[in-house]
Amino acid sequence: MPALRRHRWQGYVLDRARAAVCCCLVAVWLTPASASTVRDSVDGSVAETAAETAESPWLLTPVLSSNPKLGTSFGGMAAYIKQFHPQAPPSTFGGMATYSTTDSYAYGVFARAYLGPDKHRIALALGGGKANNRYENFLGSGLTAETTDQINALYGSYLMRVSKHWYVGGHAVVNRYGMFGGNEMASLVLDALELGGFNSNAVGLKAQYDTRDNTQSPGSGSYLRLSQLAYREALGGDVSFDIFLASFSHYLAHGRGSVLATNLSTRMTGDAPPSGYSTLRTRGYIPGEFRAPNSLALEVEERHYVAPRWRLAAFASLSCLFDDAGDCSEKESLYPAVGFGVHFVIRPEDKMIVRLDAAWGEAGSHGVYMSFGQAF
Repeated sequence: MPALRRHRWQGYVLDRARAAVCCCLVAVWLTPASASTVRDSVDGSVAETAAETAESPWLLTPVLSSNPKLGTSFGGMAAYIKQFHPQAPPSTFGGMATYSTTDSYAYGVFARAYLGPDKHRIALALGGGKANNRYENFLGSGLTAETTDQINALYGSYLMRVSKHWYVGGHAVVNRYGMFGGNEMASLVLDALELGGFNSNAVGLKAQYDTRDNTQSPGSGSYLRLSQLAYREALGGDVSFDIFLASFSHYLAHGRGSVLATNLSTRMTGDAPPSGYSTLRTRGYIPGEFRAPNSLALEVEERHYVAPRWRLAAFASLSCLFDDAGDCSEKESLYPAVGFGVHFVIRPEDKMIVRLDAAWGEAGSHGVYMSFGQAF
């Protein structure tokens, strides 16, 4: 078992900034208008007409997370909502920014467009950030160290519907990531473990199979995502390596408005530097705290109906960080987590929710998260 896998070195800002780039690509899609029925009584007769009740196309939301190791991060997101076709989900254009009590920050601007009758799906994002980290026991050495992480990233993707539920296309990403030691000891260890970051560009293929009844808060159906990215020096980067990602979600409706949601995901790398390794993405852990070349995660969440606008959630996950598939039979490669949450439906017509989650992992890892949209 490589020592790097169990050490808590924090490529936190890399993942926080990547979240700034991508978080709203999977977060909030609102419908800008809804229909209401108006009934008038004239001379003893009842006339029924449909009236359009215009809603603001602007969305302003807070963003919050808290963790004992990284402090509290707070900020907001602003987005403009536009539906281009009645048979397509609403498109979203906006930006977000967060600032933490460790004097760290992240920012991003984004666009996700559904064109035609959901014939074309386009996503664009640009973001960056910086994190200042202080370690009382740096990589288990017992010494104090300080590091600064910085990243800037650009992402774009295009998908075209080729059948009723299949979408295929490609995507590209540009990374500029650096991790710097704040004192001599930290610099030496970062150099020894090749944790100095990298600059690289990648292109790849992407496909989706989508039978969900709703893209914001699904009540039934399945969602399969497959993609790969080829980072290459020939594209202007420092290193060449490959990333393969897969995610499958299934939604089972039961009772009165309750949903049992399940997600299985994996991220695998080929010839990646340690800064490009896979990490834990499940609630209860800090992205970047643990790393290995490959990851596998299973999440199950019960979203229990309480009232028309309220849900209670309970969830559990089990993740594995590994070099070889056989590593997942070893306890030290497994990372369980449990948690619960409260969901509030802010727009019942669109199934738009805001959620507050608390989660606990192993070895004292835990976190509180306030965000919009479902976790998966």
